[in-house]
Amino acid sequence: MRYGILKQVLLAAGLVAIAGAANAPDKGGVGQTQAAFRSDADIAGQVWNALATDPQYTIWDAVGFHVFNGQVYLDGAVTQRYKKDGMERVVRMVPGVTGVSDSIRILPASGLDDRLRVQLAWAIYGVPAFRLNGIPGGFAPVHIVVENLHVTLSGVVTTDIDKAMALLRASTTGVSFGRVIDNLQVEHRAKKL
Repeated sequence: MRYGILKQVLLAAGLVAIAGAANAPDKGGVGQTQAAFRSDADIAGQVWNALATDPQYTIWDAVGFHVFNGQVYLDGAVTQRYKKDGMERVVRMVPGVTGVSDSIRILPASGLDDRLRVQLAWAIYGVPAFRLNGIPGGFAPVHIVVENLHVTLSGVVTTDIDKAMALLRASTTGVSFGRVIDNLQVEHRAKKL
C-alpha cells in the first residue's frame, strides 16, 4: 500500500513539474532554445552564408570572422560605413549568436584608390577562370582591398595556379603601388604522392 501511495505522489509531482514548465513564460521562443544548443561551427557556417549573400558585400571588401562560445568577432575592411553597420546587423540576426565584436575598418575615401580598384578588378576578373557571371560579391574568389594605393588580395581560389595568376595580374596592373599583400588561400591543394 505504501508503495502505491508513493508512486501516486511521485507521478503527481512529475505532472505538476511538466505542467509548470509548459505554462512558464516563453523567454525568446523556440528559436532561442534551439539556438542555445548550436555549436560554434554551426554558427560560423550560418554567419559565413549571411555575409556572403549580403548584397552590400562586394569584391572591394574583405571581412573575416571567428566564433567562440556564440560570440562572433568580425574583422577586415570595407569601403563604406553602411556596409560595416549592415554586416554587423546581419550577423546579429543569425540564430545562436550571443554577441558581436566588430573590428571592421572603414577604408578612407580616395579617388586614386577607387581607380586602382577598378583596374585591378578588370585585370583579375577579365580572366575566364575568375569571371563572376552574376556571382554575388561575397562568393567571389578574390577580394581586392586598396588602402592608400596599397593592395591586399584575399579570398579562396581553387588552385595554386589561380592564386599565382591573380597575384601576377594584380602586381602588373595600373599605378605603381609596391608589392601586393597575399592573403589568398587555396581551396584544394594537390596531395603529394
